Amino acid sequence: MRGPGQAVNVPAAGEHLPLTLLSPGEVRRLSFVIRFDPALLEISAALPGSGLPADASLAIDRSVAGELRVSIASETAIAAGTVTLLDLVASVPATAPYGAQQILDIQQVSINAHSLPGVDRDGLHVVGYVGDANGNGTWERADVSLILHIATETDDEFAAWSRIDPLLVADIDADKRITFRDLAKISQSMNGVPWPEIPELPTGLPLTFAVPQAWPEQAVPWQSPPQIDFGANFAGFAIGSDDPRYRRNNWKTSFVTQLASRTISPNSHLQVTLEAAPQVTPSA
Repeated sequence: MRGPGQAVNVPAAGEHLPLTLLSPGEVRRLSFVIRFDPALLEISAALPGSGLPADASLAIDRSVAGELRVSIASETAIAAGTVTLLDLVASVPATAPYGAQQILDIQQVSINAHSLPGVDRDGLHVVGYVGDANGNGTWERADVSLILHIATETDDEFAAWSRIDPLLVADIDADKRITFRDLAKISQSMNGVPWPEIPELPTGLPLTFAVPQAWPEQAVPWQSPPQIDFGANFAGFAIGSDDPRYRRNNWKTSFVTQLASRTISPNSHLQVTLEAAPQVTPSA
């Protein structure tokens, strides 16, 4: 999550946007394409990452707007494990609509001259400022109150960011939860005490806001959604996930967001539970 006028450094205390590879230890040739919306993200350069062998050659093609083509060739195999292939120099344009979202889509992956579709993990980019819980483009006391509600489990999502995981907004120390420690750092940043994990807000930047996304219309207007009638036997309804990392009351903000960014387990399932009370037949 980075907003208009901010550099995309992940983590914020580091430099650039790393692109990693889970390497089997046999990769010598690698190519792929990253597609993105240039109105929301600018990638000005791609630097060799720490995981590239010294004899590796890196070719970058940015000639098409919203497209980064990468080719890597090396006589030495890339080491096994999770390695940093590239460090992308990226920023969010000052004119990017605040609140917009996009998928950084990795396509056309080829490893050792073999096409391997479906082996990539795309990225989710949200145009917004870390800590801005109410989505108005700045920091204020209302943000502290909303983050407190998440930290105390009074709420499980930010209404202004209902389509994304609240961790993207307020998990400052990246420990997969929102705590009073995160709240304290955001509050201190609001009061002029900077933390390296929290990107500073640009000053004097006029913001434009994205049009809220509507849910898709029905493909055929005269068709009604499917209905299940339990009659008097209906007892309850619940939606959750069989992945233990995602609480039932947080299925939308966690499970759906993680599914969109492909970081959830491919074997996870969204569970819809319909509860029906059994009929009781009176006996004489």
